Amino acid sequence: MPNRPLIMLAAGGTGGHLFPAEALGVALMKRGARVRLVTDSRAVRYSGLFSRDMMDVVPSETVRGRTPWALARTAAMLAAGGAMALALLLRQKPKAVVGFGGYPTLPPLLAAKLLGIPTVIHDSNAVLGRANRLLSTRVSAIATSLPGVLDRDPALAEKNTVTGTPMRPAILAAAAVPYASPDTTGPLRLLVTGGSQGARVMADIVPPPLSGWSRHCGAGSVWCSRCAKKTWCGCARSMTGSRSKPNSRRSSWTCRRGWRRRIW
Repeated sequence: MPNRPLIMLAAGGTGGHLFPAEALGVALMKRGARVRLVTDSRAVRYSGLFSRDMMDVVPSETVRGRTPWALARTAAMLAAGGAMALALLLRQKPKAVVGFGGYPTLPPLLAAKLLGIPTVIHDSNAVLGRANRLLSTRVSAIATSLPGVLDRDPALAEKNTVTGTPMRPAILAAAAVPYASPDTTGPLRLLVTGGSQGARVMADIVPPPLSGWSRHCGAGSVWCSRCAKKTWCGCARSMTGSRSKPNSRRSSWTCRRGWRRRIW
């Protein structure tokens, strides 16, 4: 139905940006709206709400250095993306454009601002990301997952609403599953989460407490994901692990039961 309103969602090509956009897209579609995703080429790898015919890829570039060449390249890519985004919005005529962070949101959000289309940005972090900081003074409204993010800037706080982080249906369904206590004879499942500016912290503080961890699970080995070599081999009834090299930040644990666990 072409008369249904179109909401354009813009997000960087990684899960931290895409998944909240997908969650909002599901909610909007349930309310009768059409949705499209504007992103970069990385998002093609993700399967979910957005099929290829619902995605528009625009050129963008992250600031990777402060040299004149790097800055010129970033500016050129963003300018090209801006021209494509402007043509896209003129063709699709969305009622609003919502950004979820990442440099790929700059071209469509700035094009929407130029065309007078209402714009919103959402940020899940306690501190606005770079792209959202650049857009914050130009958008119509701001949504944050946490309270107090914009308290130090009254002008931005006026148009801020604390919404929390949009959750995909798969996450909501998993949250409804009753918790199963660990079975002393079964595998021990350990989940370590960390992302955005917190990923480095998790990589630094989590491995040391786990270095002496052991598990009765059959014969097992610890593999370094970076060098793809075995770093430790356990006996038939236990499995423990530690870093064999200072630069081996990531390891994967495997056993004969098909277990595979990335530790760092």
